Amino acid sequence: MAFTTQKFNVTVAAISSKMSMVIPVIFSLYIFKLDVSRFNAINFIGIIMALISIVLCSMKSEGKKIVLKSKYLFFIPVLVFFATGTIDTSINYINAYLIDHSQKLIIPIVIFTAAFLAGAFILLLRKAKIRVKDILGGIYLGIPNYFSIYFLLLALSHFNNNGAVVYPILNVGIIVISSMAAFFIFHERLHKSNIIGMLFAITAIFLISYQDIIVYFS
Repeated sequence: MAFTTQKFNVTVAAISSKMSMVIPVIFSLYIFKLDVSRFNAINFIGIIMALISIVLCSMKSEGKKIVLKSKYLFFIPVLVFFATGTIDTSINYINAYLIDHSQKLIIPIVIFTAAFLAGAFILLLRKAKIRVKDILGGIYLGIPNYFSIYFLLLALSHFNNNGAVVYPILNVGIIVISSMAAFFIFHERLHKSNIIGMLFAITAIFLISYQDIIVYFS
C-alpha cells in the first residue's frame, strides 16, 4: 500500500484496498456460506452502491500526472487488491472456525508479534538504523491497528461472521469518515463526486444492514 501511494497516489491505494471487500464478500456468501439466508436483492444493491461510493469518495484532483518508469508497476495496485482481500477473508475464516470469544484479545497480539519478528529480521539483514521516531511511530500506528482487528472480530461475531455485511459497512465507513475528516480538519475541498459518493455510502449501509436496523427499532 505504501509503495502504491508513492508510485501512484493516495486515491489509487485507497480504491485498491477498499474495493478488495468483494473478495471476503464472495467467500462469505459462496464458500463459507455464513448467514446467507438473510441476503436478498436489496442487500446486493447495497453492496454495489458501496463499491460505487468507494470510488466516488476516493476521487480527488491530484493535480499531477502519474508517470511510471516501468509498465509492471501497474500490477502493484492489483497486488494490494488481492492481498487486502486475502487478509480480510482470513480474519473472517479464523473468527468463524478457529477461535472463540476468549481468544479475540490474543489473536491481534499473535498477528503483530509475527509482524514484529518478521520486520526485525528484515531490519537486521539490511543493517538498518532504528531511530526513536521510528519506535514512536510504530507505537502510534500499532495501538489503533490492534484495536481495529479486535473490534473487527467482535463485529463479525455480532453479525454471525457474515463478512458480506461487515466488510462493505466497514470499508464504506472508513472512506466516508476519512472524507469528512479531510473536509473538517484539513479543510480539503469536497468535489461533487465525493458528496454523491457519501450519499451512496449512507444509502448502501442502510440497504446492507436494513434487517438489523428493523429488528433493533422494532
